[in-house]
Amino acid sequence: MRPNLSADRGRQLSRRSLLGSVTGTAAGAVLFSAAPAAAAGPAAPAIPDATVATQVLEEYLHGWRGYCDRAWGYDELLPVTGGHHDFFAPGHTFGLSIVEALDTLFLMGQDEEVTRCCDWIDAHLDPAQNADTHVFEAVIRVVGGLLAGFGATGRSSLLARAREFADRLLPAFTKSPPASRTPRSTCAPARSRAPPCRWPRRGPVSWSSACSPG
Repeated sequence: MRPNLSADRGRQLSRRSLLGSVTGTAAGAVLFSAAPAAAAGPAAPAIPDATVATQVLEEYLHGWRGYCDRAWGYDELLPVTGGHHDFFAPGHTFGLSIVEALDTLFLMGQDEEVTRCCDWIDAHLDPAQNADTHVFEAVIRVVGGLLAGFGATGRSSLLARAREFADRLLPAFTKSPPASRTPRSTCAPARSRAPPCRWPRRGPVSWSSACSPG
């Protein structure tokens, strides 16, 4: 019997629906495209899909268990040393690996791990941390991860946490000079303060288009 992901559910997507949502995207083109033409010579025996799926799951869970054993609750595992790392600022963890794993674990049928992640987020993820947070990374990894988790599980607390975090990032947009239409690079969620931009020399092209209005 599969565990109940949450007693407090919103509208939950099925695994098939969530997979179907990537068709027509760049990821879908890779996932669902035909295999490339084989090189001249004897055809290699086809590996059954079920075998490939099992191998992918085993490899993913190997990495996931390494994170859980050595860096649970921190942003990232340092695979060579076995240590851990906080992505935005030392001493300020957002549990990035946990947040980002929600939809993947769901698609792979790891419902107990999804529940474990959601419980950690409810108990420990603090959107109001006093640390300068890179806005682009926060949007795609924290807000995006929480929204993906909500779409997968229907757990309303994930949506509420995503909304709170996004609201705290708003000064990066509202305090930006109107003429630039470019969000500020960092924001301190605890103070809802966005300091002046500190762009790298090559500029913000890679992410400003993702965050800019219009």
